[in-house]
Amino acid sequence: MKPQETQFDQKEYKVISEYSGNKNYEIIEIISKKNTAKYEQYDSISKKIVIKSYYKSNDKAENTFETLKIDLLGNQSEKLKMTARILKDGTIWDWKYSVNWIINGDTTKYEYLKPLTNNEENDSAEWYKKFKELYANAQYVYIYMTDYYFKIEDKWYVVEAFKKSKELGLDIKKQYPPKEDQDVRMVELKDQFPDLYVPPVERDTSLIKQIKYTSTFFEKSDRGDAFNYSAGWWYFDIYMPGGDTLKIKRFASFRDPEMKLYKIPKELGGREDVLFIIQEPNEIHPEQVGGMYVIRPKNYKETPQYKEQEAKELEKEKMQKQKESQEAVRKRRSFLPDEK
Repeated sequence: MKPQETQFDQKEYKVISEYSGNKNYEIIEIISKKNTAKYEQYDSISKKIVIKSYYKSNDKAENTFETLKIDLLGNQSEKLKMTARILKDGTIWDWKYSVNWIINGDTTKYEYLKPLTNNEENDSAEWYKKFKELYANAQYVYIYMTDYYFKIEDKWYVVEAFKKSKELGLDIKKQYPPKEDQDVRMVELKDQFPDLYVPPVERDTSLIKQIKYTSTFFEKSDRGDAFNYSAGWWYFDIYMPGGDTLKIKRFASFRDPEMKLYKIPKELGGREDVLFIIQEPNEIHPEQVGGMYVIRPKNYKETPQYKEQEAKELEKEKMQKQKESQEAVRKRRSFLPDEK
């Protein structure tokens, strides 16, 4: 890939982790530059970005993995010391347990229920009858290896299926595939960073434009030029509403700057003037930092979008308090003796 050549002032460009922004826009670090940030998803119910983060530690006993909730302005609201798989319904799934933290804030690790009786476990015909019942009633079915996980009325059950399906001659995964599209809460975000391997005139440069690449590290391969390696500084212009251009630089391999861009669509509650950037770190090159960042208006609290959203949140909080108060009254009354 041949980088674009243009005249520019190198001093205008700053590493994003050291760049505070300009007079109209601020750049805020959400996840530390030492961290890898991955598996970003959008929670369509709570309107939060859910993302996993970790860093490599010399202490093998240290748990550096965590999952974070981030609002649409880049403010971190909650985090959980866990990075298990996230299912489409928002369940945090581990083969031993499930967690509802994304759904309702509950951090409890719930072990999976065993729905089979001794007779159903030992009798293939009875096992199959119960299996079909569970499958039919489940709003979500997740398959891991040979285990079926059924979500029924917000409770999770697990059934090991390999042995019995073999005895019954079933192609079980084909006959009973996963059910993951009936209860969808989590939305995969679309990376809007342009493909730098297409010709410059064909790239989408509405959000970001590559200005230059300058190599500062080179290794020649004895296997031929195709295997040569280079790393250096990428220079980008980022375009924000109102005509503002933020100039950043990024150290990375010549093959890929390893950046992602996300602008949450308006139909999902996002704003045109808020942009998220994720960078991949590389321990070979300390200059190649990671982390997650948001570019947003400095005066975002004064914008109509923010005031409208704040009013909605206050109303939601008020309704929740009323609901909790009514539930408390109901519980107190349940202890009172019946009037005769």
